[in-house]
Amino acid sequence: MIINLSDIEIRDSIISLVQKDLIISSEFKEIILNCLLEKDKESYTYPFFKNCTLMYEAFCTNFSSEIYNVASSIELLILSLDILDDIQDNDTLHIWSVDPNQSLNWVMGIFLAASRNIRISQLPNSQQALDIIEFQIYKCLEGQSLDLQNKRTSPEEYIKMIQKKSGALVALSLTAGQILATGSVNNDLQQLGEFIGIIQQINNDIEGFFSNSNRNDLLNKRYTLPVIYLLEKKDTISVELLSYFQTTSTTIKDINYFKKVVQNKNIIRYCNAIKYIYRNRSIELLDRLNLPKNTYKFLYDSLN
Repeated sequence: MIINLSDIEIRDSIISLVQKDLIISSEFKEIILNCLLEKDKESYTYPFFKNCTLMYEAFCTNFSSEIYNVASSIELLILSLDILDDIQDNDTLHIWSVDPNQSLNWVMGIFLAASRNIRISQLPNSQQALDIIEFQIYKCLEGQSLDLQNKRTSPEEYIKMIQKKSGALVALSLTAGQILATGSVNNDLQQLGEFIGIIQQINNDIEGFFSNSNRNDLLNKRYTLPVIYLLEKKDTISVELLSYFQTTSTTIKDINYFKKVVQNKNIIRYCNAIKYIYRNRSIELLDRLNLPKNTYKFLYDSLN
């Protein structure tokens, strides 16, 4: 079963795809592999590879191991977007953060190589899959552009933004697998991917709000869901928080103050309530998709 592939085996599949590429120079292959290993340090679990291969397995009638190459290429596409996101956010110490201008070349090179590998795949419907992949990436970049504006907005508008930014990428990996297997996409699967992306982004927002690292969202003054929730309350804390966000200064004292005073403000409860709305909607979609048990369980487990 595909789901039994270990993360090391998946990583090795991606590495093998890069090493076998006949167009990429040896120097650029080394750059890509170094980026993969950098990602691997974060205990990365290759969810997009798994999403794609599981959907292909669930819907195909004649399984082909070529799906591993396409799924590996999707992970490379996601890697290029992650690097771009880190460069724009400027809050990591990854190897691609050392020289952002040079790293933009890496982004383009990885993206183009991955796209080409999907386009030349021997799987039926690979061009259709690439079409929807490119469309989903466009939606993701549109969401990322909105996120980079970092404007105060309503919770509803924020959810719409992360549905594009994060949801589109999960939908990309799920729908690509189904298209490669059948030539068509189930709208329920598309929506399921978007909802999973929303749930995962809310988890990231909670972590980012209380983080002690340089990626803390209070430190970087990002309008994430916990911040937006606090500002909506229009109490003393919301006034102080808005004032803090509108100043140019940032101190650890400020951050620790807000992290302390909001402990009883039900931030986590609020965020979890939003998550559970999309979790329940996702379960309804899962039940309608009639997926194999192992695929259902994998996707169900991603709703936490």
